[in-house]
Amino acid sequence: MTVGSLLDRAFRMYGGNFALMLGIVAVSYVPIYAVSLALNAWAMTVGGENAIYIKAGAQLVILLLGGLIAYPLSEGAAIVAVSERYLGRPASIGQAYRQALRRWGTILNAQISVGLRVLLGLILLIVPGVIWALNYSVTVPAVMLEGLKATDAMRRSKELTLGERSKVLSIMFVIGALFFVVGIAMAVAVSMVIALDTPGGELVLEVTSDLAQLFTSPLGVIAPILLYYDFRIRKEGFDLEMLSQAMAHGSAAGTSATPAAPGI
Repeated sequence: MTVGSLLDRAFRMYGGNFALMLGIVAVSYVPIYAVSLALNAWAMTVGGENAIYIKAGAQLVILLLGGLIAYPLSEGAAIVAVSERYLGRPASIGQAYRQALRRWGTILNAQISVGLRVLLGLILLIVPGVIWALNYSVTVPAVMLEGLKATDAMRRSKELTLGERSKVLSIMFVIGALFFVVGIAMAVAVSMVIALDTPGGELVLEVTSDLAQLFTSPLGVIAPILLYYDFRIRKEGFDLEMLSQAMAHGSAAGTSATPAAPGI
């Protein structure tokens, strides 16, 4: 797939599986957003210097719970769900999370390993960090779909993205720009209704910002999965393997299986 067709496929897959993908992200992130919102509301009632510490605590809650639990689990579950739909099979939130929970430690290890390497690369004049981010962009799909350990998945991602960095960069740029534009649009919309420099305005802005992230983040998960499949199809003829798996699944169920077109 070209960059344009891949982005189109990502949007169509999200639209065609909106409730499933949004539900997967919501299961992980809504509780964290709720805790953060409660802490910020508490800070409003407390006021003064203590409010600063409470707000800092709210940010720390999002950072820790999001990074250690929500992000790895939601990404792992989304990979399972998208892959099942890619093969024309039914997928559910519960099924996706059960598989993600079994691989949570490996996913977290992979994400931390990639994150630290990218951070180090950014410190070393930025360019190495960008290159490493591109190289390891399909690490988690390799963990979930090939059952690899973190270091093996990183090596596998580097192998699959070889010669495809420009495509990965283009996808990451477009998705990142979308997140930025939606965030700015939400902030502008809120500022037209209520002053942002008031406690109430800050709270409303936080709620709308959380909602914007909730609705846009599935695209950031779907895109790397489609990149992973595109690289395998392009380099390894993986479309035949997918067809074989789908037909075997249908035979085992006693029915004839016709794989759904990717993105449905």
